[in-house]
Amino acid sequence: PILDKFGDLEEETNLEILVDHVCTFVETNQVTWIDKHGRQVRFHRERVLDIVISTVALLRTVHKDQDIGQKYYLIAIFDEIMNQNAIACDKRTWICKSMGNSEYHDLFLTFYGEERLRYVYLLRDPRDVSMSFMKTPVGDCHYYSIIKKWTNLQRRALHVLSISEDLVHQVRYENLLQDNEGTMKALNDFMGKRKFGKVLRRGSVAILKKVEDMMEGATSGVGAKQAAVLSYQFQNLTRGESFRKEQFQKWRTGLNDDEIIMIESVAYDLMSRLGYEPHIVGGTADALIFSEEQIATFIRLNEEGIKKMNADLAVENPADLERRLRQKAVLEQEPALLTTGSAEESDEEEEDDDDEGYEVDKIKVRLIYTNFLSAPFLVNIYKNP
Repeated sequence: PILDKFGDLEEETNLEILVDHVCTFVETNQVTWIDKHGRQVRFHRERVLDIVISTVALLRTVHKDQDIGQKYYLIAIFDEIMNQNAIACDKRTWICKSMGNSEYHDLFLTFYGEERLRYVYLLRDPRDVSMSFMKTPVGDCHYYSIIKKWTNLQRRALHVLSISEDLVHQVRYENLLQDNEGTMKALNDFMGKRKFGKVLRRGSVAILKKVEDMMEGATSGVGAKQAAVLSYQFQNLTRGESFRKEQFQKWRTGLNDDEIIMIESVAYDLMSRLGYEPHIVGGTADALIFSEEQIATFIRLNEEGIKKMNADLAVENPADLERRLRQKAVLEQEPALLTTGSAEESDEEEEDDDDEGYEVDKIKVRLIYTNFLSAPFLVNIYKNP
């Protein structure tokens, strides 16, 4: 629906406005994207526009038998923004941690191809997921809404796994807690498999830096420290080992029986399939079947909970709420240019760009990693959860 308001993206003026809105949305993120020097990343609108037009044209040449429609323009914008950010941070690989990526697998597969697209599938006990979301100042505020969303995410993720198994690496959250280094090493090995042409070359990032050094750097890095002070949602990013010790099966002491029964009733079939043993449902109690009236009540309570969450946040951390609302407002803007042109650069920044060498061919060989998350915890390949 948001994309539709920009009209026909074959019209360059409309596409330019979409580029500007997406760049502005990212630039107003509640945690500012910063480059390797600690400066805010500003995106080059004209450069993004040029790359997007040429990328979609190339896709249409390569995939003549497919309908490369309007959505591919948005994917191309997303791709170029991630590439520009990777260059600004002096990185060779990037990962997008959006929970909705699996819904667009067909589009991503056409855009990136099997040689470049990879997924990290993070699994976590749905009872712990539900508890975590209830404490986070974002998203749903009722156990029914949270677990329904979790089950939908898992079904989409499992569909991708069933048709593109080689592109997916599964990470179980509980394994991260109990064997952090071993789990991260396996993930690094998965990332290290890179294809160039038809030759498989192994160049794991684990060779570049020891896993234990990655773990230590994750909690002490600039990004983690920056985010931790901005919101309750991110305050655990700098804790590391002390945080992990508290996370294993928190639901056993944090949920009452009624809450467990609701969660397990909705997620029962998927829990068993994913290796999570129900605690009550199927044993001492049968799964509940909710009526339309009950579901309507749950939805109403969820909406009321979201309003209360925002009201509480306005009192407890008004700056956090203001940052969230400012970014949300970008999505509600009318389709018109929000900025007067490309981001201005200082002489120093110009020199950095020249040194980096903005080469399209260099960017296009980068491996792309995307993931579909089953838990609200931030999962970045170089960070502890």
